Amino acid sequence: MIGTMRSRRRTWLAAAATIIAVNAGVGCSGDDADGADGADAEQEERDAFCDALRPISEADKETSALVADGADWSVVQARIAESMPSTVEAYTPAIDAAPDGLVADLELMRDFSAETVRAAADASSFEEFGNAVGQLPDAGPVAAAAVRVDEVVTDRCIFSISDN
Repeated sequence: MIGTMRSRRRTWLAAAATIIAVNAGVGCSGDDADGADGADAEQEERDAFCDALRPISEADKETSALVADGADWSVVQARIAESMPSTVEAYTPAIDAAPDGLVADLELMRDFSAETVRAAADASSFEEFGNAVGQLPDAGPVAAAAVRVDEVVTDRCIFSISDN
């Protein structure tokens, strides 16, 4: 039973990491700018990008905390139903503020997140949800997109999308 619970949590955590892969922290850091207009504009772009990720991060952290604390599937399922629609909407400003190379990845992550809301609504357990998410057509590509986004986010902001 313990092994099954651990396996269930690992499956859920893998799904959760894929669902909302952008995990923003307390802010962004930038290069040591000398006050030049170009450096200031670059810093503003970094700040806008990092700030746009904050709502996505907060929803992800809250859901991940429920799972880590051993919450029952029905509690996690209700949290997904409550938070994910607004989280999916929160991708729009993140996409708008994203560097060009991340736009397609963030769009894929947004669309995949919307699909996982439906998978969660239909699932009766963590296992069923994890299996359903793993069967979604973009499960592999979204995991690769999350890695690419994490590399840029780690460089530009004071957080990693894979540390929840």
